[in-house]
Amino acid sequence: MNHRRVLQSLILSTPACGSFVQSGDDQAIADILSVGRVRIVPTEIGVGTILATLGANGGAFLDGLVSMGETDRNTHWAMDLVKQGKFDIGMAGTRSQMRAIAEANPVIAPMFEALLALAEVPDPYTSEQVSIALRGPWGDVILEEPIIINAEESASDAVKLSESQA
Repeated sequence: MNHRRVLQSLILSTPACGSFVQSGDDQAIADILSVGRVRIVPTEIGVGTILATLGANGGAFLDGLVSMGETDRNTHWAMDLVKQGKFDIGMAGTRSQMRAIAEANPVIAPMFEALLALAEVPDPYTSEQVSIALRGPWGDVILEEPIIINAEESASDAVKLSESQA
């Protein structure tokens, strides 16, 4: 399924969008669907970023990671990247490992979440994306059923039409 169809399905299945679909207020729909929508971007952090983000808890957090690194080799080697300012919290593997550590240590989970949030940037829908999802690229008809275009049939129909006009 392409992005337009996914967005269309989301719009049509979100009750709060219903009246705006009818009125054609694409910006209102985009605003509704964009709440909390983020994308993950590459974000390298180091000791300074951790200290700045976690404030008074930053030093103790880093000390805890160093202690954890004595028995957990992944944490040990990750700390080398942290010290170099090259620990990428935007990588899927890094994020899942950080969440696993946080789940096992609920006391520090909020600190991990604060750091992971640094790699999240807003990713709002635009009114143009909504318009295309609802009415197609030409903006002339609400699309509630998929339009299937068979290129071979279309070409054949065009040839037949030109032959009949000749």
